[in-house]
Amino acid sequence: MNLFLAMFFLFQNAPGSTGALGNWVTADKAVVKMYQCGQHICGSLVQFNAPFANDNKNPNSKLRQRPLCGLNIVEGFRMADATHATDGHVYDPNSGKTYSGVITIAGDALKLRGYVGVPLFGRTETWHRAKGPVTECRK
Repeated sequence: MNLFLAMFFLFQNAPGSTGALGNWVTADKAVVKMYQCGQHICGSLVQFNAPFANDNKNPNSKLRQRPLCGLNIVEGFRMADATHATDGHVYDPNSGKTYSGVITIAGDALKLRGYVGVPLFGRTETWHRAKGPVTECRK
C-alpha cells in the first residue's frame, strides 16, 4: 500500500473513528478543527469564547493583529500510530506561548500534553470530539 493510502486510513474520521481529524472541543469550550496538512496533523481555531478577537498576547508584536479565527494553534504532529501523535507544537493564544506536545486519542477524547523541555514538566488538557455541526467563525 502506498504512503498516501496508508495515511488516509490512519487519519480518517469516519463515525466511530478514533482518528485525530475532526472538530474537538477544548477545556475552555473553544473548537479546534484538526486536519491533515501534508504528512502532519494541524489544527485551527474555528470557534472560541475569548474576550478578544486578535492574537494580542503574541510575543511578536507584528503578529498581534492577526485574527484568532482560523489561527493554526496545532502544528507539525506526526502520527506514531492510530492513537498517538508526537513531535508537534501547540500555541496558546491566551498566554502567547508555544509548547512542544504529544497527543493521545482514546475514543472521543483527545489528550494533549504541552510541555517545555521534556513531557514530564508539562500539563495535559483533555479535548472531546464535537457532537453535531460546528458553526465556524468567519475571518
